[in-house]
Amino acid sequence: MQLTIVRIIRLEVEENEMNLSINQDADATLKHFQEWQYTMNPGDDSHPNHHDCAILISKLDICVSRNLCGFTGTSTIAGTCDPLRGAAIVRDAGLPTGYHIAHQIGHT
Repeated sequence: MQLTIVRIIRLEVEENEMNLSINQDADATLKHFQEWQYTMNPGDDSHPNHHDCAILISKLDICVSRNLCGFTGTSTIAGTCDPLRGAAIVRDAGLPTGYHIAHQIGHT
C-alpha cells in the first residue's frame, strides 16, 4: 500500500460557516465530515487534490453514546470505495495519532 498526503486543511473558521458540525457524537460528526469532504474532493482521480480517504484529526473526545467515550477514532468499514463514505475521524493523542490514523485507514 502506498499512502500520499495530497492536502492538509487547517480548519480555522467557525464550523457553521463551513457547513461542518464537529462534536463528541462520533456517528453524527463522521456523517457530517463525510458529506463535507465529499464536497471538497475533486471527482477526477487525476486531479492533484483528489483523495480516496479523508482524515479529520480532532482534539474532542470521541463518544459512541452519552456514557461511552474515549475512543481513538471512527470510520465506516469499507468506505474508501465510496467517495461519500471515504473518511475517518481520529482523536489527536500526540505521537500515537499516526498509528490511530493507520488503524482507521485500515477499516475504511
